[in-house]
Amino acid sequence: MISSTARAQLPGTFAGISSSGSEFFVGRIEGKPLITVHLISGVRFPGVYHVPIQTNLAQLFAFAGGTNDNADLGDILIRSQAANGTPTVREVDLKEIVEDNGLVPVLQERDTIVVDTKVDYIGRTAMYVGVIGGVLAVILSAIAIERSR
Repeated sequence: MISSTARAQLPGTFAGISSSGSEFFVGRIEGKPLITVHLISGVRFPGVYHVPIQTNLAQLFAFAGGTNDNADLGDILIRSQAANGTPTVREVDLKEIVEDNGLVPVLQERDTIVVDTKVDYIGRTAMYVGVIGGVLAVILSAIAIERSR
C-alpha cells in the first residue's frame, strides 16, 4: 500500500565537502525498504536516489522528472556489483523494450545508471555560424565607419 510519495532534495556532501550533486528519497511504500542507486545523466534531476526495492528503470526516470530531450533511450548502461564484488555492466535499449512490451530492468542496490545523450550537431553548427557572423558584422561595421571618416 502506498502511503505517500515523498521527494526531497538534499545537498550532497562527501567527507565534509559539499558537492553539486543531489540526493532524493522517493516512492515511500509501507513495508518496502529503500535501495540506493546513482543516476548520472540524461534526466531532469540526476543524482543519488533512494527508491523502494523492485523499482524499475522507467519508474526511476519518472522519479527523476523524466528524460532530457537529448537522452538516447536506446543506449543506457547499468553498472551493478555482484555479490562477490565483481562489477557488471548491462547495456539496455529501453526504446526496444517498450516497443516489444518487454520487461523493464529492475534496479539493484548501488546500481549506477548512465543515459547516453545525443549531440545536436546541426543546432551547434548553426549557433557557431551565428556567433561568428555576428562578430564579423561588428568588425566590418567598425571598419566601414572608420573609412567613412
